Amino acid sequence: MAELFQTGAIVNIVLLVMAAEALAILWFPRRLVAPPSLRPFAVSVAANLAAGAFLALALRSALRAEEWPFIAVWLCAAFIAHAADMAARFGPALLGWSRARRGRALSSTSHLTPGLGGSDP
Repeated sequence: MAELFQTGAIVNIVLLVMAAEALAILWFPRRLVAPPSLRPFAVSVAANLAAGAFLALALRSALRAEEWPFIAVWLCAAFIAHAADMAARFGPALLGWSRARRGRALSSTSHLTPGLGGSDP
């Protein structure tokens, strides 16, 4: 068991389990949901699993005592995948929130600028 950790082979096992999980997560909903409505879910799942896989690869590099730039590359890739996951999950909601807030800001100051709503004297 110690050899699995010393060589980083444990990460290969984890990556195989993650690949099986990805197939299961993406295959089972297709049986229940129409594919067009599955696209945002699939993007989020793929980005989430990619972030986890990149973190696992960074762990493997550290267990193998590789040079720090290799670990840094995996960690940067994990961050990019995580950012893509967050954008897929919350991007539309955040854009909608900022538009609504901007609209309220304009309507609350419309009385200061003639012709932008409200009643003109």
